Amino acid sequence: MLRAILVGLVACAPSVAAQSLHGDVRAAQTDVPLPYSTILLEPGAPGGRFTDDSGRFAFPDLAAGRYRLIVRAIGYLPFDTSIAVGGAPILLRIELRPMAIELPPLTVLGTRACVLPGAPARDSQPELAAVFDQLNDNAARYRLLSDAYPFRYWMERISTDSPPPARAVGVVIDTLERHSTARTRYRSGGLIFTQAGPRGRPERALRLPTVVDLADSEFHRSHCFSFGGVDTLDGRALWRVDFLAAERVRRPDVDGSAWLEADTYQLRRLVFRLTHPDRAGNALHALEATVIFGELLPAVTVPARVEAVTRYRRRGQQTRVREAQRLLQVDFLKARPGLQSP
Repeated sequence: MLRAILVGLVACAPSVAAQSLHGDVRAAQTDVPLPYSTILLEPGAPGGRFTDDSGRFAFPDLAAGRYRLIVRAIGYLPFDTSIAVGGAPILLRIELRPMAIELPPLTVLGTRACVLPGAPARDSQPELAAVFDQLNDNAARYRLLSDAYPFRYWMERISTDSPPPARAVGVVIDTLERHSTARTRYRSGGLIFTQAGPRGRPERALRLPTVVDLADSEFHRSHCFSFGGVDTLDGRALWRVDFLAAERVRRPDVDGSAWLEADTYQLRRLVFRLTHPDRAGNALHALEATVIFGELLPAVTVPARVEAVTRYRRRGQQTRVREAQRLLQVDFLKARPGLQSP
């Protein structure tokens, strides 16, 4: 058995014959396994998969030919190489080097308009672009989890009206059942829709962008991104990335912020604020939603809590609707992330 040790960003691997490809992913400096890293093999597994909880992966019974192997883990430089598959098994040990982002001192410029939307430029904003890449990697991981390992999940929802509507209960509690693959792609200025509310009445609602949308090219083309500084949450330092809807987007959209842990680069919090609420109808005055992420698996985060506050102004009176959701249960419909094929 030939053992190929691939380190960091080596551009190529020995051209050897193989029928199967096995390996593990570790941190280069500590030799610690990197659980649930993402593995992309083209052709063979173009949609990608996760390694298991020990960083191991396996592709048995590969057809002879040349493959491209891409390995990623949050907080580490990506690994990209070419491998020739022929007749004897290949065992790879992949070592990823940690990210080292040095952000410049923060200069607060105040609120500004977004006139030149798009992803941060790598030549003029290399540090912000590096943090932005980690935000995209978080989005790609959640998309992989949702699509390659589909799951059903339940959210408890508590809705509170203040003041309560006449002749109605002020607090409503119910449970929402959802599927990971059931999502609508972001469309600039297309976030408002009508749905049945918790009391059965038609309500105008905001279709919140998801973490997947933050990596969507359409979202990038419709927003400006900036570094918002270092905040502290539960004793941990987090880097804040702010985004503003472009001035040309005249229909309701979102501004907001994303918080990544400064040491792990994992996404922990998102905040969305509705723009142009007066154009959403139904006397909507303001809407803000906060998404808190928790770990479903080591280094695999999912939305665990959602808190939204919507304010309406009718006949001179302001009404506030508060909705809180929390994750109750997750059931994978097929395979769980790990060594087995999704």
